[in-house]
Amino acid sequence: MTYQTIAVVDRDVGFLTRMNEVLAAEGYLPICWPRHEDAARWLRRQQPDLLIVDPQADPRDPGWSTLARLTTDEVAGRIPTIVCSASPAILSRARDLIARGYGVLAKPVDLPALRTSLAQALAPLPHDP
Repeated sequence: MTYQTIAVVDRDVGFLTRMNEVLAAEGYLPICWPRHEDAARWLRRQQPDLLIVDPQADPRDPGWSTLARLTTDEVAGRIPTIVCSASPAILSRARDLIARGYGVLAKPVDLPALRTSLAQALAPLPHDP
């Protein structure tokens, strides 16, 4: 049996632990990474099916540069991404993020919203006629 791999990048170790438990219970293979500064390199090695990232979890980074680094990377940039944050500055731009192809999930994460976000992000793209 093949499990879809979901990478979670967040500085909050408690959040990573909880997401690891929840994603595994939902039938996914979670892999978690607590450092934003080398996340792109880590994602190139792991090549997950989906990325969940809190771009503002790094206190030295206002958030957008982390997301830009990940999305402009040759490999990491092709991974479907859900932005997961409690930051009002990030969540206020949800419409813009969605328009740019990201999923958006507010913290604290509830299971129904997580399931919906995962299903949408992992859904196969329709084929052009």
